[in-house]
Amino acid sequence: MASSAKDIQFRELKDTVSQLKTMVSEQTELIRSLRLMIDEKSSHEKALQEQVDYLTKKLFGLSSERRSDDIPGQQNLFDEAEIEQDSSLLEEDTVIREHTRKKKAAHEDLFKGLKVEKVVIPLPE
Repeated sequence: MASSAKDIQFRELKDTVSQLKTMVSEQTELIRSLRLMIDEKSSHEKALQEQVDYLTKKLFGLSSERRSDDIPGQQNLFDEAEIEQDSSLLEEDTVIREHTRKKKAAHEDLFKGLKVEKVVIPLPE
């Protein structure tokens, strides 16, 4: 009878150990899946923060046509003609002809052809 009681206790302890092993494996799997979720969330958060930083810089940063944060390859899109152009042509002096301004019309010139009639109106004291 003593051996059967020990056998029952031994089986119960074996069952308890196997239950604990399954519980540990489930907990380990849960921890692994939660870590994956955390990694995904942190990478998503990082991407969103980069977007916020980019848009904030674009909205509140310096405005200029020449920016260093343009898409690679797009900034030099229209520079092909400048690269292929002969550099000796650029050194020519360009002469710009002087221009003269028109004179503003004076009061006498505007009313030159009109008759002038002087009328004196006496004022009573």
